Amino acid sequence: MDPTNLVAILNELEQRGFATRRRDPKDRRRHIVEVSKKGLAIIDKSAEVMDQVEQELLEGLEPAERDQLEVALAAIWETSGGYDAYSAAADVEEEQAA
Repeated sequence: MDPTNLVAILNELEQRGFATRRRDPKDRRRHIVEVSKKGLAIIDKSAEVMDQVEQELLEGLEPAERDQLEVALAAIWETSGGYDAYSAAADVEEEQAA
């Protein structure tokens, strides 16, 4: 990720109260970024909503069918390159948007 973009994202997270940033007392060139209480609350709420959506999507499947689906989706994810491919695609998209 481009450092300029990272700073912009951190600025917005900080302005919205989702994160805090402070200088590292051991190295004043560095900043320590932490998720705030408000940010943690948003993460918790997002996880709850995602769990509810997942339950709604999968409610017609038996537990064994859910397990099979999870294995199949994980295999597709890994075959397609997983996180490395996702990061590369995100980088390309970011460059094109700039």
